[in-house]
Amino acid sequence: MRKDEYSILKARDNDIEFILETIKLSFRTDLLIPTIYRARGANRYLQYLIKQPLGKQRIEIINYNRRKVGFLIYTMNSNSLFLDLIGIMPNEQGKGHGKFILDYLQVKSKPGPLGSIRLNVFESNQAAVKWYFSNGFEKEATRYLCEVSLKEKFELDNFYLLDYPKYKLQEEVFGFSKIKVEYQDLLFTFGQIEESLFFNDDFSMKALLLQEKLKRVLNKERCFFYSNDLDINENLILLKTDPLYTFSLTF
Repeated sequence: MRKDEYSILKARDNDIEFILETIKLSFRTDLLIPTIYRARGANRYLQYLIKQPLGKQRIEIINYNRRKVGFLIYTMNSNSLFLDLIGIMPNEQGKGHGKFILDYLQVKSKPGPLGSIRLNVFESNQAAVKWYFSNGFEKEATRYLCEVSLKEKFELDNFYLLDYPKYKLQEEVFGFSKIKVEYQDLLFTFGQIEESLFFNDDFSMKALLLQEKLKRVLNKERCFFYSNDLDINENLILLKTDPLYTFSLTF
């Protein structure tokens, strides 16, 4: 495919339906983790991002022969580009669009020895894992996303939800939000997407107890946390796990 037949344009409000439809058709629904881009307010969230002219995160539409074939969401950092999400319509996959996008992102990244593209991909998404390996990416780290349950209920001392009105507003508007909790003079931040709670920092039993308590208080159904290994505490039941790879391409 000829590069001069491509154009990549900043996303606009009228591209949001195309982005969400591409996500709906292109991404497997049986992968472990829920995603903000399937939350009930995903359209409003994308609209919010599009209206941030000076933000680090960019949303762009990939056109080939004057038709939309996919989209990019990425974040520009001081010495690297982090690829948040890439989507290609199913009927356009396998046609070389991915290679063009990779070349485009290399140009966008900072040149020199520190220039790199980084991204996360779950092991269960084997098609993506194989594609990144075949295009020169190297695996630099592995974490494990675990869905867990406690074998028994534990009672906690008092804990405090901070900025609760802000949490509720974000949840109502977007379908996801962050929840800040103070417990024993420590601050914990949890993510919430629809009926699921996430703890993104390294695993600790105290955080998990808080998460389980929040699950009951906020009427959530599932709890997830990230861990650098699978040495699971004896008080936990491991329901599901999916390794999360961090890939990088340095040039």
